[in-house]
Amino acid sequence: MSLCGSGTKGSACVDTINNAVGLFNDGLKTLVAQLNKNIIDATFIFINSAGISSSTSSLDVPCCKVSSITGICIPVEKPCSNRSQYLFWDAFHPTEILYELYAGRGYKAESPSDAHPSDISHLAQI
Repeated sequence: MSLCGSGTKGSACVDTINNAVGLFNDGLKTLVAQLNKNIIDATFIFINSAGISSSTSSLDVPCCKVSSITGICIPVEKPCSNRSQYLFWDAFHPTEILYELYAGRGYKAESPSDAHPSDISHLAQI
């Protein structure tokens, strides 16, 4: 998870939250390793949605005009007409396209940081 929603452009308050998310995710990877070691009949995988999201920063544009105060869509504004080209509805909420990206890269990692200890395609081969 990451709070780098569209329109934030790395502001300090979001960076503070993202640093906390990074610490949480590092701890979660450690927990996944412990679970895999201790629970022999199960396999756990960590999908790095924060890392996947940050690698798509060129697409970090909202589908609607957002309020500079709330970060959500301005009620009277018309949303984008081609919603399949946007990763975020507003400054925080992912569209179906971003979830498809998470699923695709979770299944077949494009980067070693996408999934830990392996992607889902490796799990499917077991």
